[in-house]
Amino acid sequence: MSKEAHELEHFNWSGSVILSVEEFLRSVHIDLAAYADKELTDYLSEARDSFLPAFTPSNAHQFADAISKLQPTQNMIMDFLETNTDWLEDEPVDGMLDGLAILQSWLRQVEGEQIGLLSIG
Repeated sequence: MSKEAHELEHFNWSGSVILSVEEFLRSVHIDLAAYADKELTDYLSEARDSFLPAFTPSNAHQFADAISKLQPTQNMIMDFLETNTDWLEDEPVDGMLDGLAILQSWLRQVEGEQIGLLSIG
């Protein structure tokens, strides 16, 4: 697989931000796993022995659209952080907003015959 793969983008930001973003999205009923291709995600996650969501272009664009429709704001992030005190000290609001924007941008880059793999770490 790595022979045929290419990295769409490498982001030098903390993996903890994407975990916080995932929790934020889950709190507003947008579940990353629900948008990933279940069969491929299950197969790759089992082979890797850790969660590795795989997105077809259609799945990726639907996930990006769901985030766009949400129109996340600083106030929404602050409300989430204040009600989830475990996250409050770890993530700045701007970092989470940037993480959401980066995630959307990445999802929209998955096109054609590509499969997007979201690997954190």
